[in-house]
Amino acid sequence: MRLVLLLLVIISSPTLHIFGQTRIITGKVIDENLETVVHAEILNSDKRLLTTTDINGKIYLEIPIGIKSIQIRSIGYEQISINLIPDCQQLDIILMSDWTYDYITLKKVDRLRMKRFKKLNKLHLTAFQNGLFTTDKACYNQTFIPYVIPR
Repeated sequence: MRLVLLLLVIISSPTLHIFGQTRIITGKVIDENLETVVHAEILNSDKRLLTTTDINGKIYLEIPIGIKSIQIRSIGYEQISINLIPDCQQLDIILMSDWTYDYITLKKVDRLRMKRFKKLNKLHLTAFQNGLFTTDKACYNQTFIPYVIPR
């Protein structure tokens, strides 16, 4: 009986240790004009609020290691979903403004949005050179989400 109990404790110990681990992520959220985004919400994949940015656009987030993606949203900006890289501790994020497009098709809107999306890496470097970010390139993966899904 003791042997069975000992084996049960040994087998369950690693899983208990994994569920208790967290990681701390810090960073900053700005927009395309290199202005800070105040009170941007950071959510997990279940849309549960994890934290918000402060008055300087800074993030302090303690999340379980198992969380692989987060979403960032704020009024007047497009919501984004980013995939976290395991060893990334510094998230410097640029949000694109949410524009209203009149009298053009959604395909044209997606082309215009994609042009802006492709400039985000260059903007990230500019923000780093201006002292806004602490990293010269993003340590997360962000994919473009079109309004129109191609057939």
